[in-house]
Amino acid sequence: MTFIEKLEAIKKEEDAKKKNGGSEYDQGEEMEEVYIYNIQFRNENPNEYPYNDSIKRFILEREKIGEIDCGIERTLETKIYLSQQRIREEKKQEFKDKMLADGWLVLDNETFDEANKSGKKIIVSAETESILTGKNRFEQTYKTFIDHEGTRYLMKPRQTRNGYWLNRFENAFCKFEEVLKNK
Repeated sequence: MTFIEKLEAIKKEEDAKKKNGGSEYDQGEEMEEVYIYNIQFRNENPNEYPYNDSIKRFILEREKIGEIDCGIERTLETKIYLSQQRIREEKKQEFKDKMLADGWLVLDNETFDEANKSGKKIIVSAETESILTGKNRFEQTYKTFIDHEGTRYLMKPRQTRNGYWLNRFENAFCKFEEVLKNK
């Protein structure tokens, strides 16, 4: 079965699901061939951002496909989107494994509570994202603070107010800073 025939079969199957009461937004399953093409595109074009449209053009060129039906094209675009998600999740898991191997802990409520109970400061390595600056990774020392409503905050060591909400950080890890015994 050719690549285009596989896409046509997937489209028919997804259309049948929708007719039988399936969700309009159900994206179906990932297509392994699209994932492999996505990886190939990234390997062959390391300096180019892997936009979905760039990957689509790459696949169509490799498969020597000219014009395709709008519905089939939409199915291909969905499969590209799903392969992008898989690659993002794999990279995130790879980074998590590396951080854990390097002695970092996942910064979650339990780790936060442990640090708060022991009175230790924590070194946080996390990502933040904003419209203006994009994603930023930082590493900084914080003290823990829980307010009267039970909200968890990370505060710079000398701060007494205006901390960062714990759940504001993405992909966050921490290490306990050793408490100096001479103080």
